[in-house]
Amino acid sequence: MDTFMDKLAEKRNTQNPSASSALKNIPKNSEFRSIQQTNMKRQQIQQSFLNEAFIMDQINTLKELQENKKEEIKSFVMDGNGKQVELITQSMSELTQKEEEISRRLEDFIHKESVKCYRNIQAVVLEQTEILKENEKKNLKLVKIGLGIVSLLTLANLASFFAYILGYFK
Repeated sequence: MDTFMDKLAEKRNTQNPSASSALKNIPKNSEFRSIQQTNMKRQQIQQSFLNEAFIMDQINTLKELQENKKEEIKSFVMDGNGKQVELITQSMSELTQKEEEISRRLEDFIHKESVKCYRNIQAVVLEQTEILKENEKKNLKLVKIGLGIVSLLTLANLASFFAYILGYFK
């Protein structure tokens, strides 16, 4: 996520150089809050990976169980007992259904976590954009005030220069 924000900031800086100066002027509190939010979201993502690991562990356990059942099937088929073959076929179908169910749940879980991550990143980007816009407005206001003062001083300087040339200060 850090590289995403760095790339976003770099792209923003190349498009609008004044945004980089505004980015430097972000108050420390908002930087701290942003870092805190980023850390919280990173922890949520890590938690989702732990949940995903748990589900993957369940799938691996199910696959091991299925392999064990296959070995049992081979031994029953060698015995030639028809009733046992039916039981094996039934247990294989049950295992296949369980595997499909776990796979479906895993897909749903991964999709849900991906949507969460997308929304979290979207919220951070929107928040940072708003902060940049606010800082840009403040900086623009300061530049306008400074330009007005410089303009007034320049006019006063020109007026005094013309007054000196015309001889008013003798």
